[in-house]
Amino acid sequence: MANNQHQDWHVFVGNVPLVTIAPLAKGIGEQRLVQDPAGSGKEYLYYQYYTYFPLTEKSAMSTGKYLKFRDALFIDKAIGKFNEIIKELITEKNQQLGTERFHLVDVCQNLTNMAYKRNRGNPSYQYPAAFDDMYPPVDTKYYHVNRNGVIESGGMFSLDGIHPSAIGQGIIAWEFLKIMQAVRPELTDQTLNWSEIVQTDSLIQEPITLMSEIYEHDKLVDFLANIANVLRIKD
Repeated sequence: MANNQHQDWHVFVGNVPLVTIAPLAKGIGEQRLVQDPAGSGKEYLYYQYYTYFPLTEKSAMSTGKYLKFRDALFIDKAIGKFNEIIKELITEKNQQLGTERFHLVDVCQNLTNMAYKRNRGNPSYQYPAAFDDMYPPVDTKYYHVNRNGVIESGGMFSLDGIHPSAIGQGIIAWEFLKIMQAVRPELTDQTLNWSEIVQTDSLIQEPITLMSEIYEHDKLVDFLANIANVLRIKD
């Protein structure tokens, strides 16, 4: 940045979400309240086990495809420490420069705030005003559509249960924009075209009714899980 042609340059740094926020990992078994691994001081809901989204507790136990609570929490705590290092490095770099050039976009806390199950069904995240009239409302649960084509849950994540959907990417862009506006007040009038973003989200515009087959047929899920086990052994 020493050779940056723009003297008033800024860098916006995102951090890493907790692994148990992604809907690919579905919580099953006993529920537990735990101090936030990211260090916010709040208590959040965790589960005894985590498994792939379509698996029932019985399927997860029989196939061995689950993560224990202690392991999930250990991973989240490691991510929390990693994010603390990011924050420390930003502070250190700004002190060296003698001015605020690097800025944190706390993607981790934003996603934690919007996590449906983590917040016991009462997420505190404040969505943009454009979401007030959006129906069905989006959430962080895994995408599900019933046989009639009605979206029952999801909207923030794509079908892999890890990466954001078009709407989810828009939310992340919005969080970056808010920090940019705080740094540069002249950008205050800038906004995102939410109507266009929603129109480009095929999961919303063209609901996948086949999703009901995955949720309603345990034998199919067990079969696919067993196939995955066989393929893993052959590898």
